[in-house]
Amino acid sequence: MPAPNLQTLLDIETEVETVLYNYLFTTLALPATATDTNATQVTPRLEVICELLDEGMNQQTIPSGSLAGTVLYTQKNCRVTLNLTYSPARPQSPNVLRGTLRQVTANYPAIKAAFAVNSYYLLAPDTLRQVGGGRTVDSMEKTETLRTVLQPVFFINPSGFPA
Repeated sequence: MPAPNLQTLLDIETEVETVLYNYLFTTLALPATATDTNATQVTPRLEVICELLDEGMNQQTIPSGSLAGTVLYTQKNCRVTLNLTYSPARPQSPNVLRGTLRQVTANYPAIKAAFAVNSYYLLAPDTLRQVGGGRTVDSMEKTETLRTVLQPVFFINPSGFPA
């Protein structure tokens, strides 16, 4: 399915955050929250944040349509940060939350299929793995945050080019 316009296609942050949010919330039943929200923050919660780090050397020319001849870098190297915040003072099963969160890297086929819904991006195999992380304690708020950092690589799907 083609993207409705070039802006939507190039907004990889929204696409990645939406797909992972839906997977974490729906499939893994984690308390995921969208990053662009003004909702009251509660615990436990899982924030999904995507950043475009750089574009690879792969280029493709849009072959037809209103953008024919436009050349795009099609490889997108991203950093996805998953911040799981919970309160040890409350019965929130942090061990279950942490273990469940780590399942995000264990089911490449399901996440690949989730990206196929819009078909704007293809997830490169073997790039959905943890490359960093950390753990912080906020004694004022009485919360702990487990940070999981993934560094997936995506390619624009040629069928995702706007008409």
